Amino acid sequence: MVDFDSDIIDRLRRMKDTHATASEMLAELVAELRQLESNYEPLNFICIIAFRRAFGLSIKEAMPIGGWEGFGGPISSTSLDREMDSWIYGRTVN
Repeated sequence: MVDFDSDIIDRLRRMKDTHATASEMLAELVAELRQLESNYEPLNFICIIAFRRAFGLSIKEAMPIGGWEGFGGPISSTSLDREMDSWIYGRTVN
C-alpha cells in the first residue's frame, strides 16, 4: 500500500489552490503513482483514500472516483467534476 505521507496530501491541496478540477487532480495523482509503483494495489482505492484524507470527504462523496473513466469505469471526467467539485471546494480542511 502507498504510504500517505504529507507530500501526497499537500500536492492535492495545492492543486485545489490552483482551482484544478477533481478529474485533473486525479489524472495527475494517477500518473505520479504509476511512475512510483510497479506492483501497486488498485489505484482507484488508493486515490479514494488520498482524496478523503486531503479534503475530508466521506466514503459516499469519494466513491465516484472508483468509477472514473480513467480507471475504465463509466463515469466521465465531466460527470466526476460536476459531482465532486462541489464537495471539494465547498468545505475547508485544516
